[in-house]
Amino acid sequence: MGSLAGALFLSAALQLSATTVTIGQTLTGSAALTNCGAASVSLLDVAIGAVPPGLAVGQGNAGDDIFHAGPQTIAPGGRFALQGGRPFTASDATGSWQAWVAYEDSSGNWWGFEPPTVPFTVAAADGGSSLAPPPGYTAAQLAFDDTFPGPSLDSTKWNPYVASNASQGYPWNANGSGGSAASAPGSFDAEYFEPSALAEDLGLFFSATLGSSQPGYQWTSGAICSYGKAEFTGGYVQISMRQPDGNGMWPGLWMLPGQGAGSSGDDFEIDIQEGGYTGTGSPSGMSAWHEHASGVTCGGVTQTGVDLGSGLHVYGVDWQPGSSLSYYVDGTQVGQITSAQCAISDEPMELILDLQVADSSASGWHTVADSTTPSPSVMQVGEVQVYQ
Repeated sequence: MGSLAGALFLSAALQLSATTVTIGQTLTGSAALTNCGAASVSLLDVAIGAVPPGLAVGQGNAGDDIFHAGPQTIAPGGRFALQGGRPFTASDATGSWQAWVAYEDSSGNWWGFEPPTVPFTVAAADGGSSLAPPPGYTAAQLAFDDTFPGPSLDSTKWNPYVASNASQGYPWNANGSGGSAASAPGSFDAEYFEPSALAEDLGLFFSATLGSSQPGYQWTSGAICSYGKAEFTGGYVQISMRQPDGNGMWPGLWMLPGQGAGSSGDDFEIDIQEGGYTGTGSPSGMSAWHEHASGVTCGGVTQTGVDLGSGLHVYGVDWQPGSSLSYYVDGTQVGQITSAQCAISDEPMELILDLQVADSSASGWHTVADSTTPSPSVMQVGEVQVYQ
């Protein structure tokens, strides 16, 4: 996005049909552009742009926008009335959005008008859950649910750090001030987790920013875990998440033994989704699903063919203790692990959600943070559910 250039000006400011749009409803906008110059102006596109929570203007995707009018020619003194909209669906992030009017000039450059944005809110269809029960389960089997309504993290469900059975609930690599880290400095992770990197507002936002107060780490990011608060043995876990696509961004939805597993240590790890892996096709479409069982790793990496940063996508695992793990993205099975391949966990597990940042040590299998990586880069979690 650039600043206003040429002879066009916004003769009617952007107006939206609502300040809050519920999933399933259509939001429309209207504005007008006038050519005050002496020559016609040809444009490749005129749009009502939009950006979801946690992102700045210009960081979103075209699919987030409210309306694109396409090519237009505005005569001298002419006025173009811009009006249109789109329905908001379950793939759209809930929370506080921004909208603005912009146009693409004949050279392919985008320009925006001042004032830059008009705020609006996207809300879940019933003010709560936006996820339907997975196949084979009913609403009556919902054992855990969090839509992160705000204004702060629910401390009865979550800790703002990573902990596990092996650490007896204490934060990993603690700094004594509530921070934690997935690993020691120089071991795949460039980030240190701080509670300040978390924000809740109709969704939970994990912001990874360049710079850290902790020696050996280059980024600050966020993590939560349900250790000692919400633990499960079997069932179907589904999480709606929008991942950042920048190099090195490593969104993780995973599970480790909880407090209820006794003295087991961290003998199992179930990875529901890890983003940013390299391989065939774009890293933005990769779904990495694994189980680590007493030193043995099973699972794989699937190219979904979808930009998983384009909106909220639903990641699920159907966990049959001692028998199998079946992995899903948006309801489509991407992989399965059975007891013939690996021992399958049969003990209480906690949930862990985090946004890690991969350093050069992970370059063999993951993108690596570099000068092109946006700071901040934001992961949004819309909802977490467990059915049993």
